[in-house]
Amino acid sequence: MTAILKCDLPDESLLSQYGKDTGAYVDCFCVDVPKQVNLEDYITAFYTTPLFKLERLLLKLASYPSTDRDVIALAANQSDRFAAWKLVERTQKQIFLNAGRTSSWLHVDKNEQGARLYFGSAVANTTNAKTGKTEMGFLFSALLGFHILYSRALLWSAQKRLST
Repeated sequence: MTAILKCDLPDESLLSQYGKDTGAYVDCFCVDVPKQVNLEDYITAFYTTPLFKLERLLLKLASYPSTDRDVIALAANQSDRFAAWKLVERTQKQIFLNAGRTSSWLHVDKNEQGARLYFGSAVANTTNAKTGKTEMGFLFSALLGFHILYSRALLWSAQKRLST
């Protein structure tokens, strides 16, 4: 299996425009798969992996239920909502979703060997009521290490599914 890499956002990334000049936390991971993949396939694979289904279960407990049918509708561009996320923008190669202060982005680039999959997240800053400073906040900061590991695991799971 190919390693999950931390990488720069592609120039045309919808996520880069979100984090640009806002000071938001933005990350990007990428991995190659040995076959051609389109955005619809990637969305479906990513949000229906067993690992992401655990997140969907937690979201259901927080009153944001979703099913595989909801994922398929999002992937087919027949819905602009999925669990807690709302579609912000979509192109032929990428999708950008938002849920409150957090955003999620998937992007696929075809290449000669197959495709490169990108997954990125953003967390908008908030103003600390005591200091007046703009910051990510304690909870997001405390969970950042877990978030990075989890992001890599999610991308690995999607890659594994799309490589078979």
